[in-house]
Amino acid sequence: MPDTIAVQLELSEYSGRFYISDSAEMKFDVVEPATFVVTHTGVSLVHRGEGYAQTLFEALIAYAKEHEIKIESRCSFIDKMFERHPELSRLWSK
Repeated sequence: MPDTIAVQLELSEYSGRFYISDSAEMKFDVVEPATFVVTHTGVSLVHRGEGYAQTLFEALIAYAKEHEIKIESRCSFIDKMFERHPELSRLWSK
C-alpha cells in the first residue's frame, strides 16, 4: 500500500461515495441534509487487507465531523467500525 492514498468524494443531492481510484469505494445515500446512510463498502480483491476500507472510514468520519453529519448504516463494515470505536458514537445515528 502506498504511504498516502488519495480518497476522493463524489456528492450529489441524494447520494455519494468516497472512493480510491477503482480500488475501493464506500457508497451512501443522503436522506437529510445532515444524514448519510452508508449502504456499501467494497475493496477490490487485489487490495483487500491493505487498509483501504479503514482509509475510507477515516475519510467518512473526518467529513462527518467537519460538516456535522450523522451516519446511519446499512453496511456491516460500518457497524463493526462504530462498535470498535465507541468514542465516535455521537456521529452514529442507530
